Amino acid sequence: MRRVRMAFVGAALAGIAVVLTPLAAQAAPTAPVPAPGADRSVLAPDGRVYAWEHPHGGGAVCWWTGNDGNWITCDPGGNLKNLASDLWNNGTPQAVDKVLFFWGQQQTGAWACLGRGDSWPDLTTGWYTFSWGSWGSPGKGESIENNIASHRWSSTCDLPQG
Repeated sequence: MRRVRMAFVGAALAGIAVVLTPLAAQAAPTAPVPAPGADRSVLAPDGRVYAWEHPHGGGAVCWWTGNDGNWITCDPGGNLKNLASDLWNNGTPQAVDKVLFFWGQQQTGAWACLGRGDSWPDLTTGWYTFSWGSWGSPGKGESIENNIASHRWSSTCDLPQG
């Protein structure tokens, strides 16, 4: 009788493991967030664009795999609208691999363009500005640090594509 009970317990535990394994796999992120100060150039592309609150990967972090017209929400949960001080395009090689960061919500106003694999780890320097767009575009020439409201993936920097 004891062998039957042990076999039953073993089978029950195996069944629980089979049920819980897919749930654990779903809960795990698809790729880890790089540690502050990590050498981003050696990390594999994961199809995301990252933004951090502070330079060099400090503070809150957000990432996206698609377009976002309003940075008040992001993965893993947060708000970096007009708060980003570090950007990294870790996109994968494909036709649409540049990220356009816009001064306004819904991809409006002037924009800055970050190529695949490129990183701007310290936007506080003032070197990075919204350099694309007509001279009448809101935000044109302004620093992108703490000024990004939306973004869009694109195949080119010169004309935003939907």
